[in-house]
Amino acid sequence: MLQHTKFDLSNRVYHPQSNSIGIITAIETSLVRESRDVAIRYRINPFGHSEDHSQIWASQDQIAFLPELPQVTINAPKIGTAWQGGIYAGVVAGQDGQPDYHLIHAPAEFEIKDANWQTAIEKAQAPINGFNDWSLPDRREARLLYINTPAGFDTAGWYWTSTQNAGGPDYAWMQGFGNGGQYDGHKSDEYRARAVRRLLIIQ
Repeated sequence: MLQHTKFDLSNRVYHPQSNSIGIITAIETSLVRESRDVAIRYRINPFGHSEDHSQIWASQDQIAFLPELPQVTINAPKIGTAWQGGIYAGVVAGQDGQPDYHLIHAPAEFEIKDANWQTAIEKAQAPINGFNDWSLPDRREARLLYINTPAGFDTAGWYWTSTQNAGGPDYAWMQGFGNGGQYDGHKSDEYRARAVRRLLIIQ
């Protein structure tokens, strides 16, 4: 029996596994032979990307309405101080009409070490200090961490981001904290990672 869809076309949603915010551009249904139920999945086009390979397919339990992200109207503390389960790293400007948001990175004791990209993606989602909405930073967010809070990171190591290399599906971007460079590494290689969480700024 066809279940009601939780989302509609043009809904703005968040996909935690890929750390992507985007818009639903297609809804696909398929028959599950064993139960004769109809499975539903959604195609998400992340904001800031137009290439077909950047689109994401997900079931409705893998995405959330954008308004379900944590929201704050209060003033944030000084950059580099403890706040909301981690260390406050500053404000990330919203793209494509999306609101700005506060970025918080996990404390140093929760650093992920010797992990390939997929393991880093998974481990970054573990609860920290009572919050369960952590994930890997994307390239823009990782650059902000280097600019605003580099002291809390290993300057000799590379840190995974959630951003995959558009030109090679086996590669993803990393952030360095020595000179601030970014480099694409093979997903099977093992590096460090640090989770972040985000708080939408409601004007």
